[in-house]
Amino acid sequence: MVAERGFDAVADKHVHHKNGVRFDNRPENLELLSRSEHAERHGFGSEIKPTDHEWDVSDRERDERGRFK
Repeated sequence: MVAERGFDAVADKHVHHKNGVRFDNRPENLELLSRSEHAERHGFGSEIKPTDHEWDVSDRERDERGRFK
């Protein structure tokens, strides 16, 4: 994202992979989000990383790599 948009545009932002594949860094697969927007996209409320309890009680379906669908 720095190469595409420049450092100033990326500072204080989170890079979200639209298709969930972290190594797919094609520009069309990436978007810049605030911390809270990124957490919301992943269903974690206002936190990026869910608590251990949230992992344990989550009934959301996961893919083969353990990520939420």
